[in-house]
Amino acid sequence: MLNKKNVIIISVLLVISACIYGMQIFIFKDVRNTEFYIFQDMAFIPISIAITTVVVGELLDINNKRDSRQKTRMLTSTFFSDIGFELMSMLALISNIDEELLYTINTPELPGSDKIAAIKSSGLTVNADMGIYTIISDVIIASKTDILILSSNPMLYDHEYFSDLLWELLHLMDEFRLRGDYVKLTPNDLTELNSDFAQVLELLLINWVVNAKYLKETYPNFYRTITSFLDN
Repeated sequence: MLNKKNVIIISVLLVISACIYGMQIFIFKDVRNTEFYIFQDMAFIPISIAITTVVVGELLDINNKRDSRQKTRMLTSTFFSDIGFELMSMLALISNIDEELLYTINTPELPGSDKIAAIKSSGLTVNADMGIYTIISDVIIASKTDILILSSNPMLYDHEYFSDLLWELLHLMDEFRLRGDYVKLTPNDLTELNSDFAQVLELLLINWVVNAKYLKETYPNFYRTITSFLDN
């Protein structure tokens, strides 16, 4: 609904337009041509709307999406520098990740889709001992606030893999609260937790692949650190 200010603006513009057309009729004494140009201008209005709302709107939407992706890349990169790399390094050490998969991940010539497919089909498993379980639970719980803030950011909803990773981490928080210390875990608890850890590792690797180009261009030293770890 139009507010009072907009109504006044529209009314003033209409009055100005009517005055101009009135002056044209008064000066040139040609009502027929004035009416012709009025209808011609009205006929152009749909074209003008189409250009401004569709074409210009699409261009603005593309620019907004590009800016949004740039901002979310900053968020995902910050996640890796804060806790992502630490979690990935610990989980990789107690997983069945092999040299072939690492080589695939670190091969620049391969497209990201091929790398992601290789990660998904690798059948990653994790076998966490008490030390790793304690460290991972401490890291994730200590980062609870940051993870919750990231999860509430609507700009990240378009990044399916990263939002999936955040949901998995939130799920692990619930698991840690529910199951408690490592010594209290049953064999079934360990099996379920190791499955969750493997899922987190898979999503960390996928997001590393998705984010690698931005990291390489923006944080080259950090990128080399992670790459050298994966190589080793």
